[in-house]
Amino acid sequence: MWREGDGPLGTGLTVVATLVVCGRVTPADTLRLEHGIRAPRHARQWITQRCHEWHRDTLADSAALMISELVTNVFLHARTDCVIHAAFDPPILTVTVTDEDTHEVSLRAPSTTAEDGRGLSIVTALADTWGIQHGDGAKTVWFHLSSTSQPDP
Repeated sequence: MWREGDGPLGTGLTVVATLVVCGRVTPADTLRLEHGIRAPRHARQWITQRCHEWHRDTLADSAALMISELVTNVFLHARTDCVIHAAFDPPILTVTVTDEDTHEVSLRAPSTTAEDGRGLSIVTALADTWGIQHGDGAKTVWFHLSSTSQPDP
């Protein structure tokens, strides 16, 4: 299903999709965010809602924090729009954040007094796995978060 116009968060085009993986229906959704100061907040709200809809509320806080860090990096460094994709193929939530910047991303160790530079360290600490892919004039940072490591009540 396509929803055009401002989307539910007033940020562009939202694509809602359902994937079929090995005969199983896998919920998936995609959100395009325009470059702007509100993008991280919209991303947090969006992934929290997806986790709720997919009955994975225990993943919501970690997923929201990681997606917020990645979208903040897009805002501060890439300075482009971004596309976020999330899919839940039990027990794994996969989230990708793609921007239109091809510069390398690096994990760094900020000083204890630095006010920034901890985003990828947070992703490293919370994600089961994560990585970076480059291609076609864009880069994608992705992470996997397992519901088996954070069971629902």
